[in-house]
Amino acid sequence: MTKRRTRPTTTSSTPRTTRTDQRRAEEQARIEAFTLSVQDLFAHYREHGCPCRFPRFRATAARDTKEVSAPGFTTFEHQAVVTLFDEKVPLRDRVGFSGGHEGDCVACGSHVRRWGDELFRGAFLEHLVITPAKDLADLGAPLHGPVPHAWPFYFVGPEDHGNGRPLVEAAYPGVALEDWFAWMRELAAT
Repeated sequence: MTKRRTRPTTTSSTPRTTRTDQRRAEEQARIEAFTLSVQDLFAHYREHGCPCRFPRFRATAARDTKEVSAPGFTTFEHQAVVTLFDEKVPLRDRVGFSGGHEGDCVACGSHVRRWGDELFRGAFLEHLVITPAKDLADLGAPLHGPVPHAWPFYFVGPEDHGNGRPLVEAAYPGVALEDWFAWMRELAAT
């Protein structure tokens, strides 16, 4: 009688770790660390005033890849700063409109316009445009050149059917995450 070979089984006390599981865990840890760093960035902004007074924040939040003929692309850091802005920055005189809202920042009076475009069923591209209040001095360093990105661009939708990725990657320089945070935090020269 021939003995039948069987695969070893795992139990809850002895989980099998695969490379995929390990990569997922590493990516999740990276995302969690990034999220904490973005929260620290907002604490830095609040310590000095508010995010509205940082030109590089305004430019990053307002980045729209349709400017370079490649609509529908975004980055993780773009979506993160827009989402955290919603959570941390209260607005007065808030008025809703189809797909978004607008109002004035309670801290500095800048006008905020916020909306999302549904590019594919359930896939939204978030937008945030901040117009500084009249005579409001910037606290952050000025914007010199194109807005860099730290995370890869991704297409919001089922797939990019064109040549969008090369266009956005050529238009917006990629930098290391640490360099991106340092660039975002830089204060205006006094």
